[in-house]
Amino acid sequence: MGFRQLVGQGPPISGRDQPQWRRVLSVLLLTLLAFLNLADRFSLAGVLVRIQEFYAINDSMAGLLQTVYILAYVGFSLLVAVLGDRMNRKWLILIANSAWVGLMIASSFVPESAFGAFMALRSLLSCGNAFTNGLVIALIGDWFEDRSRGYAMMVYYWSLPVGSSIGIIVSSVLVEAGVHWQWILRICPVLGAVVLVLILCFVQEPLRGGMESDPAALGASPTTIAGIWSDVKAIFRVKSYLSVVLAMAANNFVLVSAAWWTPLLVLQALAFQSAESGATTFHGQSYSLIQTLIGVVIAFGGIAGGSLAVWIAQNWKEGRMCFSRIQTVRAFPLVGAIGSLFAFPSAMLLQPSLGWDIFLVYFLNFYNSVLPSGNPVMAMDVLMEVIPSSRRASATSILYVFAFLLGDCPGPYIAGSISDAIRAGKEDPESRFYALVNALYATSSLFSVCIAAFFAAAYFMKNERLSSPTEDKVPVVIEDDVEMTKLPEKVNVLGIEERPGDRRRDDHTASDE
Repeated sequence: MGFRQLVGQGPPISGRDQPQWRRVLSVLLLTLLAFLNLADRFSLAGVLVRIQEFYAINDSMAGLLQTVYILAYVGFSLLVAVLGDRMNRKWLILIANSAWVGLMIASSFVPESAFGAFMALRSLLSCGNAFTNGLVIALIGDWFEDRSRGYAMMVYYWSLPVGSSIGIIVSSVLVEAGVHWQWILRICPVLGAVVLVLILCFVQEPLRGGMESDPAALGASPTTIAGIWSDVKAIFRVKSYLSVVLAMAANNFVLVSAAWWTPLLVLQALAFQSAESGATTFHGQSYSLIQTLIGVVIAFGGIAGGSLAVWIAQNWKEGRMCFSRIQTVRAFPLVGAIGSLFAFPSAMLLQPSLGWDIFLVYFLNFYNSVLPSGNPVMAMDVLMEVIPSSRRASATSILYVFAFLLGDCPGPYIAGSISDAIRAGKEDPESRFYALVNALYATSSLFSVCIAAFFAAAYFMKNERLSSPTEDKVPVVIEDDVEMTKLPEKVNVLGIEERPGDRRRDDHTASDE
């Protein structure tokens, strides 16, 4: 093995031909990059009050920071949908995240009189997150198969709870310790640059469709307008895929709204209690301690919940252990639906619990992070089952476009606008606290849509799933702009086991005719 092959600089090769250590290291490095993307994004939530004071903005404008970020994310995701199945995915990730590093640094130097420029830069740095999320799932699909693929996606999606929690924890603690909020925004660029160098050296682009047994899945999609349009139309015909898009939009709407506003809720609760009693703690604990503990329980709950969800879904799908009598290919969307169903009540109680008992707050944050934390993996497994390899980067990016456009983007802004309307100009901490609590009741109710959409995905996917690598492949043929499924010569529709001699009898009958 030469030096170029050792450090992953050779041409794309099949995932099966890449050593296991390289594939595992590649997933870990890309997970770390996604972690830094999210830590930077949610670090604003930990310093939101300082930003409001620095730029003199209200709750609606503070929520708009998240909204413009997602709008830019949507634009970059559409670009990923066009390029991701047609160009080298490793280099797309490197270029986009190099821009992310530069934009992060630039945003930390915007003066107090230029909030518009700060908002524009913070929106543009979404390019890193958009390209990473849009391409990594397709890469995992070409590095791993079957059971290994599910666990690789599980590891990657650990970055969601850990990244968002660590971003809020570190920024909250540092700003409480007197560090200026602009210096906090300069932490992730340094770490991000190091990770990008490691990705450049050790990650090797896998051959598209290299893990598929269907030769038609190999290689990139056509780069023509007709080819792109054909891919998009084929993707939007898959009902189970559209269902998980809706499920993730509702999931993100609820969770991102809560994550964005919870630090401010804790601060307002502390402020109005201090005004009444003169205390400098809330439930006997300081703001930084509360934020740290909430972040820790969410991070651990997310890791534990995501791992548990994948383990249950994988064993249920394969009919292992206690699932031997209820085996089903619908296991992954069903786990997403059931987990969201049990998380629904806790999502409604999460914010008002701040006024009741701090230990209840910790418990509900842990419980609410355990159950729905596997939802992204559940959604992506459905995508892998129903979308061929040559369209997965496009399908992943389109999923993120709609999930973020309908979920992450409007959620914090809508909650902030409802809060402003409820308090009707009142600026005292108690009014702001209860206005935000009531606003988040409205956003949390969208978990019901997530539950229904996952059940719909489970209903549709059995008839839409592709063959697994261990099953006979059914190639897809495009004829006259209409997607048609080319059936094998003999299809056992009812799943009845063929007895010895059946085929001979069929052949004999055919010859008699």
